[in-house]
Amino acid sequence: MASGILRAGAAPVRSLVEQIAYRLSLRRHLPLKPAQEVGGFSVDSYADWRLDEIRSSFQQNFSATEVAGKRVLDFGCGFGHLSRLAASLGARHVIGMDIDPRSIEKASSDPEPNITFQLEPDPSRISLPNASIDIVLSFWMLEHVMEYEAIIKEWARILTPGGKILILWGSQWRHPYGHHLHTIVPLPWIHMVLGPAALYRIAAQVYDSPGFRPRWWHLDASGVPKANPYRGQTEFTDLNRLTTRRFETVIRQAGLSISRREAHSGSNQLRRQLTKIPGLQDFLCTYFVYELQKTPPPLAGGGGGRGPGSG
Repeated sequence: MASGILRAGAAPVRSLVEQIAYRLSLRRHLPLKPAQEVGGFSVDSYADWRLDEIRSSFQQNFSATEVAGKRVLDFGCGFGHLSRLAASLGARHVIGMDIDPRSIEKASSDPEPNITFQLEPDPSRISLPNASIDIVLSFWMLEHVMEYEAIIKEWARILTPGGKILILWGSQWRHPYGHHLHTIVPLPWIHMVLGPAALYRIAAQVYDSPGFRPRWWHLDASGVPKANPYRGQTEFTDLNRLTTRRFETVIRQAGLSISRREAHSGSNQLRRQLTKIPGLQDFLCTYFVYELQKTPPPLAGGGGGRGPGSG
């Protein structure tokens, strides 16, 4: 089912909007702007950029004491940058987990004694024992967790009582670039107007346009551009369209509590004021910070949870 406003009944209008979106996207690519050069055109430059982003975002939003001495799961670890950062901050042991074999292979290529990288083949589970993790880290990837209801329950299962989940979430579905095609269709909120099939048609046109410069993920091992990866696609297969409201509902259903929630909207004063209006946060915030906690079970004996000798 299409997610945008323009559905099948408005074919002529949709076609016109697609052509306008295509031309606007192409203008944003040609000539390439210096800001677009950062981190996108080689694996090494991307890795360096990603490491800087992970380090600065952790330092700005969390304290090293959150992971020091703790058993940490880096969920969706990718190349392992956050896992290595947690280890450097004194984590007792770090498990970096991902469903992508290539990411785990690259992350494991530089082993460290207190980090284990683990491939998880099942996207709906976490192959770890109950109550075996003190801290779960989920940075910049929550929108890609397709089986999010099952995974949030798994987070609750593997956490020790009082354990925490630290989340940085930058692209919930209503984010200006929640469509995740911003490197090729750099138009904010276009997914609120057009469905995925239309967006992929636009992306395919841009990809085949003379002068378009592919990113590293568009290249094969020899550096040759791959066949158009957008042509023929009609649905998002790696975006869960999760909103903050739905996320918070699932959190509570899993028995987790929200101990911290922050909506960050950058330095623009007008934008910061607008995000205070109910219903606009998801559309205008640059990212969200969440701290979730697994509440310890009440002590046996009743009395409102008061233990022997209390009071």
